[in-house]
Formats: sequence, structure tokens, C-alpha cells
Amino acid sequence: MVKNKKGGSGHKKMASKDAKQNQNRNRKVRLAHEGEMYAKVTIMYGGANCEVLCNDKVTRLMIIRKKFTGRRRRDNNIRENTIVLVGPREYEIVSNKKKPKVDLLEVYNNDEVDELVKKKQLNDCIIPQDKLKESE
Repeated sequence: MVKNKKGGSGHKKMASKDAKQNQNRNRKVRLAHEGEMYAKVTIMYGGANCEVLCNDKVTRLMIIRKKFTGRRRRDNNIRENTIVLVGPREYEIVSNKKKPKVDLLEVYNNDEVDELVKKKQLNDCIIPQDKLKESE
């Protein structure tokens, strides 16, 4: 009988995920440029929508782009109290009754959030509670 080298459902490609985990540690933190702002996820609506509290203390509707969904989502899981970088939709006309929309540009992990807190890039309203206690 022939040896099954591939494995069921193509799991060989999934096996090296732990070996590649250290690559992200050397990644530079992306800072906000003109037209971008930091935000904290407050409510997950489902699908590709969630509510965020931005650095200017305004609540907006965040659209999670296709780049951050599906198979490519391993390193950037988005849930409540996650710090993200968003870009407002300047081309979109917004009714007074609706929240303005923003697009997701970057998801920060815990190490990157620590670095942003040290650089004083985040407003006090969006800093996670555990990071707020450490910075005082």
C-alpha cells in the first residue's frame, strides 16, 4: 500500500504555522499618517461589520476589508477591545442618522499596543484597561 505523504485535506501546509510564528516579532509598528486614526473595537456585529471608538472619541462603523477575512485571518483576529488602525471614508456622504464608516487598515497585537502606549499615540479612552494600569 502507498504511504499517504500528503495527509488528509492538505494538512501538510498547516503544520508549519508554529515554526513561522516568530516572524512577526521583528515587524515594525505601523503608525497613523494623515487621514488615519487609531480605534478600539467595541461591538462585533457579524459579517464584516463592527463598531469602533476612535481616538477622537467618536463612534464609527468599521468595515473589515476582504484582506483581513477568510484564510488570511490567522495573525489578525478581531474581537472586542482590539486596537486597530482605521481610515475614514472621505468620499462617502453620510446621513445624520447613520454612523460614519471607516475601513480597517491594520490590526495590532499586544506587543505593538505596548509600543503605541509608550509612544503616547493612543488616547486614554481607547487604551485597554490592563495597559492603562501599567502605564500609570
